[in-house]
Parts: sequence; C-alpha cells; structure tokens
Amino acid sequence: MRTAGKQKAGFYPTPNEVVEMIANYVQRPFAGGAYRFLDPCCGTGEALQIFSNRLGVRETYGIELDEERAKAAQMILKQALSGSFESLRSIWNGFSVLFLNPPYDFDEETKRLEHKFLVKMTPYLKAEGLLIFIIAQKNLIKESVRFLAAHYENIQIYRFPDLFFERFNQIVVFATRRPAVIKDIYLERKLNELAFLPPAEIPVLKTNSKASYRLVEGAANFVFYSDEINPELVVSEIRLSGLFSEGRTHDLLFPKLQPAVKPLMPLRKGHLAMLISAGYLNNALLEHKGRKLLIKGRCIKEQIKFEETREDMEIVIERDVIKTTIKGLFLDTGELIKIE
Repeated sequence: MRTAGKQKAGFYPTPNEVVEMIANYVQRPFAGGAYRFLDPCCGTGEALQIFSNRLGVRETYGIELDEERAKAAQMILKQALSGSFESLRSIWNGFSVLFLNPPYDFDEETKRLEHKFLVKMTPYLKAEGLLIFIIAQKNLIKESVRFLAAHYENIQIYRFPDLFFERFNQIVVFATRRPAVIKDIYLERKLNELAFLPPAEIPVLKTNSKASYRLVEGAANFVFYSDEINPELVVSEIRLSGLFSEGRTHDLLFPKLQPAVKPLMPLRKGHLAMLISAGYLNNALLEHKGRKLLIKGRCIKEQIKFEETREDMEIVIERDVIKTTIKGLFLDTGELIKIE
C-alpha cells in the first residue's frame, strides 16, 4: 500500500453515489423480518447506513479498526465494534448481507487482505445471503476466484462508473452464498476470465437497474460482540449493569456526605476541646475580630509510671493515658500555638 494509504489505515470509503447504485440491485424486503447487514470494515458507517436506509433495514452492524472512525459509526449504526474483525464473536449464518469493502493491502499469511476478509467473514453470512464484495479488479486473485466459485452462486460483476473507476479500478461482485460448498470448475473458469477483462467490457453499475437479488433473514439466537477488552466500553457497561449499578455498592464506593448536625444546646469548652483533639474539626477555620486561626487536633496514648508503697514494698505502676493536643496557626502572622 502506498504511504498515504497506510496513514489512512487503508481507508477508502465507497462513494455515496456508488452505494446508491448498489442498493438498486437488491429487492426491498418485507417489513418486520430479521434482516441484518454486516460491514466488517465499516469506517464511519456511512456506506452501510445509506445502503440499509435505501432498503428499509435497521439491523446494521459494523467493525472498524480505527477508534475514531468506530466512534463515528457507533452514532449511526445499531452496533459498531472498535477493533479487529478477527475479534468478532457472533453466530454463523447470522447476517442477510455481507457488505465487504476490505483494505487493499498485503498480508504475510494470505498474501492479500481482501482474500482474508472474504474467507474469514463468509461463515457469518446466511445460506442464500447476499455478498457485496468491493475490490480493485487487479486484486481479484485466483485464490479468491476459487473460493467464490466454491462458496457462492448467482455471481454478477460490475465496475464502478467511469468517474469513480479511474482512481482504483474497483469492481463490485454480487453473489449469494451456496447452501453447501461445491467445486464448480466452470464457474471458476468464467470468473477468472471476468477478472482479466478490459474495463470497457465489464458491465457498469447503473442507477436504474432491475433489483435482481432478494434478502433472506438471518439465523436466530443472534449475538454480536468483540473478545477484545475496550476500557471505555467496560466502564459504560459497569455503569449500566453489575454491582456498580446497585445503590448499595455505589454508596459504599462513594459515600454521601453526612448532613450537618446542630446540637440542641451550645457546646461547652470541654466539648469543643474533645471534638478538636479527636480530629472531628481538623482544618476548621476560626475567625475572631479579623484574625483567622486554623486548628488541628491530635490524641495520642502515652504510658506514665508512678511508684506506690504497699506493705512496705515499692511498686512501680504503669498506666495508659490519653494525651490531647490542639495546635493552631494564625494565618495573618504565621504564629503557631500549642495547647495541651
């Protein structure tokens, strides 16, 4: 990938005008069905949103590696995960449409990332579900052709209109997933021929095309989450559920301030001295005739010894006593006083 592409993390969103054209090839489904759309490299989610809005489907799910784009997708899709598509945990056969516009890049394991996305994400598509595979024509490698022929049928290939085709020479592969994998040598040969056709011989996407693909509902018992831990999502979930949401736990972690208690009778000097020395009035600021005194109290336990004579015997007795100390700091002069 070129340097500019790497800086964008391979992000080349499908133009909105092209998404509108792609939607024209799909029949609008009946309302109320469990139709779900998946875009495993959804970017900001705009392409999948436009596509789903045209077809009246609200169950839209995306995955995006870039955190900022994932946040944008979360605002417009039903659910968008931030992270790698390989962290997805969902059910197989759970989606009606796999909208796949993968990064145009190399991978050490599978050579082309486009092929890796195709192979890894196909099991999540329902049998007879619709694949929309957007790829540069030159990147439709033999391995991908062989996989498409074995796992998909009803395959049609169109290229982007001239205005958009010139940049990356992108094509769109429409296909429905086979109920079972087969080896279709004839289809594989035909796709290989299409992959190397001159651009002028590849049909162009049209705005007034006939809707030739219908949608099927996804499988039941649907789940959609990532096995990667996102700290922001964890905090959000904690606030919504679990022990944190219980008032008892919240009060233990964040105790409420106790209301001020006003004594029934004025406190005597001895009472004040006890409160101060016990630390209840630490850092209290007293004011008198314009002078400000900051006070702090302290209580410590000390041992004292004294002797007693009992039956002509000298006995040393040790006793624990509580020693109270009050310190005050005059803020105007810096004078420190100590009261024991």
